[in-house]
Amino acid sequence: MPEPFLESAAAHQGKLHVSWMAPAFDTRATFVAVAEDAELTLNRRIFVLPLVAQTLLTVGNGNWYVCVGAAHGSTEQGVISWSGIHGPVHVQTTDVAHPVPDVKLPVLHAKPVDRGYRIHTGKSDPHIVVFEMGRVGDVGTHFPAGNTHWKWVAEKGFYGWVECWGLTYPDTYAIRMSTIETPTFPTDRVVMLGQSHVFPRVVCARTPFYRHFEGKQDAIGDSILLHSRKVNPTLKFSSHGEYLRYQAALTRSGHDNARAVGPAHFSAMEEGRL
Repeated sequence: MPEPFLESAAAHQGKLHVSWMAPAFDTRATFVAVAEDAELTLNRRIFVLPLVAQTLLTVGNGNWYVCVGAAHGSTEQGVISWSGIHGPVHVQTTDVAHPVPDVKLPVLHAKPVDRGYRIHTGKSDPHIVVFEMGRVGDVGTHFPAGNTHWKWVAEKGFYGWVECWGLTYPDTYAIRMSTIETPTFPTDRVVMLGQSHVFPRVVCARTPFYRHFEGKQDAIGDSILLHSRKVNPTLKFSSHGEYLRYQAALTRSGHDNARAVGPAHFSAMEEGRL
């Protein structure tokens, strides 16, 4: 995804003035991260802004490092790409910095799912969730900026859970989850990302099927599919895609579908044809 370009960061009348050029492609909101170290881990605060090109932030007295991010994606989820880090910028002021909002999602239960990690919050109001993630060996529990990947989800509140997606089995990840209690990204004000939950060691579920067949994974997926058919001659398929995947596995293995494996049953209920 295209990254924003941080043009300048400087002290101005006791505040931090930041200006940037945001990518025009598919940008939903602007993020500005400030912290007292170059990896953005010490006394960090994240501001979420509308699609503007500059801002003036009350950050308090100190030497600050700054980074600008752009939220890309659909109306439901996406990623955040970040600019380079600028600093330190010395700000001298008597103004008190805004604290991180005491907004934190409840965590009722969490479990690994296919290529992701599902976190049950029980929250029924629409809100936006931001995930910071990386492999444990890269980010530890501090999530340094250089090794951390960011994703966001606009949770509509229908299910009471949110999912951090894009994980790979069997890698172990650390995930940090924060929220802003607005149904959409702000369009007329600046809000701050709230308090975080950290999940220090997360492994996604190991799925018996592969969505994309390539090389060795192709052979493993075929083997699993054909074995399932062998032990269950009336194997049912929940979608037309699964049925076609099974037919492709038969073709690659050299089976004759009509004579070698017997009748196949396909449930078309999910396709809306029954």
